[in-house]
Amino acid sequence: MKEKIVLPSNLESIIYKTKGFVGSRLIWFIFFLNFVFVKLICLGLFYQLLLSFLVILAVVLFVVERVIWVMVEIKIIYRSRLLVLLLFFGSYHKTFGQGLTAEVFAGTSWSLPTTLRIKQPGESTIQVNARYHTRPWRGSPYYAYRVGYQKWSAELVHHKLYLQNPAPEIQHFEVSHGYNLALISRTLPSRSSPGIFRIGLGLVIGHPEGRIRGNAINPVKSFFGGGYHISGICLQAAAGPPLGRAEHWYFRPEVKLTAAWARMPLLGGGTATVPNIALHTLFGFGYRSVRSN
Repeated sequence: MKEKIVLPSNLESIIYKTKGFVGSRLIWFIFFLNFVFVKLICLGLFYQLLLSFLVILAVVLFVVERVIWVMVEIKIIYRSRLLVLLLFFGSYHKTFGQGLTAEVFAGTSWSLPTTLRIKQPGESTIQVNARYHTRPWRGSPYYAYRVGYQKWSAELVHHKLYLQNPAPEIQHFEVSHGYNLALISRTLPSRSSPGIFRIGLGLVIGHPEGRIRGNAINPVKSFFGGGYHISGICLQAAAGPPLGRAEHWYFRPEVKLTAAWARMPLLGGGTATVPNIALHTLFGFGYRSVRSN
């Protein structure tokens, strides 16, 4: 039996009214700071790490706000927890879980410094605390696309890495065609905003390029051809609401955090071990085969 409950006049009530407003606005404000102070003024590594840490905190705050909002909403509407679960998952499946979706994105990313390790036969190992730029519009652009059915989706993120602080032995190193993240993802149920959160697991398909110790490192023959190799594993956590009231079409801004480990073969023997942790911001449009409610 449904029964209304008075909204508690405490911290829960305050967070309920914000509906994720504070966390989401903080995320975009920090992105603006990152662009101004890191991209334009070119401050050092410490500030990049600090801003990246603040972005992660803002994303966590946004998620906590949304979770508390949903919990309070459930408490307001129903007392029976079993009925809550049935209605929660049932309504989620009906509102967003049916039909096919297809989405295309443009965007960019910010990579945290990680250890690049290069091994070549008969040579000492090169190890660099690597800092990367994305350069989303240089050469092959940064992009992503996703096809989904109900709660599951297959996704490709064309991530890019350009090494900014090479060791003396490295004349040039990039993974720009790219550091591809092929992911299978699942949306997390949210009664208030279906389809906003997703987690995923997948493979890294890498295409390294450059010159090390005066020699080109690509192309290397591969199963896929063109120098593309299955190089490692990756995972993601993403958040982004579908926007728009059209019958089938919608826009979607998205923020995602990815972590990956990859080992790529080099021409002439040897490997490049290229782990990566990155924050991505994307904006795209999509099509769904069922009408939005």
